[in-house]
Amino acid sequence: ERYATADDEGRFRFAGVEPGDWTLTLVEPGYETLATPVTITADRVSSVTLRPKQVRPWEVEEEAGEVVVVYEEPPAVEVSERALSTEQIAYLPGTGGDLVKAVQNLPGVARPAFGIGQLLIRGTAPEDSAYYLDGTRLPAVFHFAGLSTVLNGDILDEVALLSGNYSTRYGRTLGGIVDLRVDSALPERSSGYLSVDLLQATGFVEQKLGERTSLSISGRRSYIDAVLTPVLSGSGGATVRAPRYYDLQARLLHHSDQGVIDAAFLLSDDAFRVIGMDGEDAIGLQDRFQKGRIRWTHTLGDGWQGEVGVIAGPQSRAFQIAPDGDALERTIAVNGRFELTRGYQGSWWSLRTGLDLYTGSFAWAYDVAGVGSQSRTVEKGSVWFTSPSPYVEPSFRFGAFEITIGLRVDPWILDQGYTALAVDPRFVGRIRPTPTTTFEAAVGQFSQFPGERQVIASQGGNPDLGPSRSLQSS
Repeated sequence: ERYATADDEGRFRFAGVEPGDWTLTLVEPGYETLATPVTITADRVSSVTLRPKQVRPWEVEEEAGEVVVVYEEPPAVEVSERALSTEQIAYLPGTGGDLVKAVQNLPGVARPAFGIGQLLIRGTAPEDSAYYLDGTRLPAVFHFAGLSTVLNGDILDEVALLSGNYSTRYGRTLGGIVDLRVDSALPERSSGYLSVDLLQATGFVEQKLGERTSLSISGRRSYIDAVLTPVLSGSGGATVRAPRYYDLQARLLHHSDQGVIDAAFLLSDDAFRVIGMDGEDAIGLQDRFQKGRIRWTHTLGDGWQGEVGVIAGPQSRAFQIAPDGDALERTIAVNGRFELTRGYQGSWWSLRTGLDLYTGSFAWAYDVAGVGSQSRTVEKGSVWFTSPSPYVEPSFRFGAFEITIGLRVDPWILDQGYTALAVDPRFVGRIRPTPTTTFEAAVGQFSQFPGERQVIASQGGNPDLGPSRSLQSS
């Protein structure tokens, strides 16, 4: 028999163990005893991850002596959240193993016509919902036509759909939220694969750089254009449709004594052309973004958890309309989140508070011929925007009752003299009459600001426009 004690982060090791078959047994008060077989091979390190089930107080048998078991849950704020793990999604029919495409099949979600890869959540328009990566904003989540997600699912742990009445940590939207949550666990071993299907080729490599560090690189490229263009060109048709997309993710994950550091670079590029018989572009569309992201989570002590996350980079959309029309929209955005949370820790209160900062610039240039006339629309301009949004969300528990009272304040400031303010209160209540039954209800206000050009007087906008609001209940 050998013994080892786990440190504060749950790590342990045995050295000098004789080769052969062993049984590893984990014993910890408040958890079920977990035993698993381990085969030790000479000159090799065997890595094991144990996930014991926590024992609830009502499941603890009385025995001689004094046993005190505290079962802690983090405050659950979301009433309508549905989270799908990678294991659940991998074999769902109709998704091709794509994590985010599975969201299209969840309650409250509809798909727009022609399968263009957008989400209609609770009847709101696609632009009224938002996509996040661990709480920081992503400009898009699907490639053209919803054929694939812009992120490789192997770096994700789960995908959460928040169709309504979500936490005050999310805002500036009337509809729902899709939050992609990455896997913060270090890989047990280095691995990789190459996948080729009817639409795209995907490569993924995950390399351990040490006991606490790993690097993963993933790339994907469709070849619809390479196959479709020659086929349609040779058929003598009037047009050739040639869509294509590619993406790249590079991620460095490091577990330190000060917390978990997650740094990543994300790239996505889509293009679509309709080419006339004369070989000239009739319609063209390019949609692309490049983002750098860093996230740091740290346990501060006394139940407090800190999180700092920043994602920044350019995103653009360009149109070409025959014979010589062009349109370009470009945004350089920075979204930062600074958050503190505290669980109940055996007390009657918990707290989440933070600052959600969204700032950057939006520029546009349009030179498009008018439909059915000789006139042209020529516009060009840019605007800086900023929105530092504080939020607070305390939760209180009194026996079988639990309530969460949230408040989010969203200012929207443009450098061309426009300022608006949205104050969104939210409330969640829960009753747990038995340990296995919970009744939940929520009501809250959600706000979304008009587009920049809609409120700039020089662009024909209305500076008196305020935020749109929705009252949601679940």
